[in-house]
Amino acid sequence: MSRGPLPEAWVQAFDGILQRGYYANNGPLVRQFEQELCRRLEVPFAVAVNSGMGAAMSALGVLAPTGPALIASDCGPWLRRSLDWYGIPAWTFESGTHLEVSVRGARQGASILITSGFVAEADRVAEVCEQAGLSWMHDVSAGLRNTPAAHIDICDLERSSLRNPAAGGCTFTRDAGLADLLRKSRSFKAGSTPEMPARRMNFKMSEAQAALGLWALDG
Repeated sequence: MSRGPLPEAWVQAFDGILQRGYYANNGPLVRQFEQELCRRLEVPFAVAVNSGMGAAMSALGVLAPTGPALIASDCGPWLRRSLDWYGIPAWTFESGTHLEVSVRGARQGASILITSGFVAEADRVAEVCEQAGLSWMHDVSAGLRNTPAAHIDICDLERSSLRNPAAGGCTFTRDAGLADLLRKSRSFKAGSTPEMPARRMNFKMSEAQAALGLWALDG
């Protein structure tokens, strides 16, 4: 088997990584990648992680649901696995009924709403969740365009329109406090509340993943 030459942008990016000797731990390319995602998606905060699963687990650790999750039927199995990892029960509902389900679920003791793709009346859903004390986590992998008004949006970059060849994931939020917790959660801790004790996990995106992500954005 033969292999063609690597794109020049890749070669330059990896040369820079080797020269700096900075491979992870929120390096300059990771920060640049986050800034570019914020600019393109018009959101104030983006926190890059190593995978879509890492994004989901980091977000759940920060939101720390204390009861069952209401999860839309079109959510991927990787989202359900993140719930299983924390031992959070999942109540599945048919997609397209988010507003009704969020109200009913809150009355029945659910603590988080998990949706994917297009959400009708997103601002109204956010308002109802706020009134009912429901957290809202939304998967934007399918579109990676304008995100709804969820507490935290998550993305599996490999499954997204970006098609990042190095995979990776990202969380987005408009809340500065949540953004700070998300940055902390990717460094060996996925949540640190009494309800969801800290777990030693490393969700940090590498500089190589960020370099390929920037290349994919330019493409």
